Amino acid sequence: GLFQLGGVNLEGPLPAALQEIFDAVPLQEDGEEAALKQLALADLRIDLPARQVELGRVLLSQPAVAVVRDGQGRWNLAQLMRETGGGSRAEAVPAAPAWSLRLKELQLDGGRARLADSFAGGRAAETPLRLDASALRLRVQDLAWPAARGTPAARVQFATRVAAGVADVA
Repeated sequence: GLFQLGGVNLEGPLPAALQEIFDAVPLQEDGEEAALKQLALADLRIDLPARQVELGRVLLSQPAVAVVRDGQGRWNLAQLMRETGGGSRAEAVPAAPAWSLRLKELQLDGGRARLADSFAGGRAAETPLRLDASALRLRVQDLAWPAARGTPAARVQFATRVAAGVADVA
């Protein structure tokens, strides 16, 4: 149940599993839903029975995502939430331990996030609220989740440029 990987560097087209996730989310009018120029992982260790993930370094280059709420109040990201099968089980299933994550370093450069909200006031708006964060830069070091009592907080640095406004709707 132990998986270890020294380093992975993905550029260009996303692996099929990641592409399926991005393709499931219709995000913005220009057709770019979510994008990622490069993903690099170094020193990945996954212990499935213990439900532990350890990452030495994660590099995300030029990630982009858009979050959209339509005039009926529906968020585009809601499609990513899958419903679990309902009903009750006759046999009791023992609770599995919670997953834990230790991340030595995360580096995100050149990111972009967009928000288009056509329901910002609790009702449909003629002109959607628009926010555009560009030049996103994020550094996280020594992250432990969930953090045990007494664990030092992760070091985080964040910078971005934000533009806001409304879009003209024809």
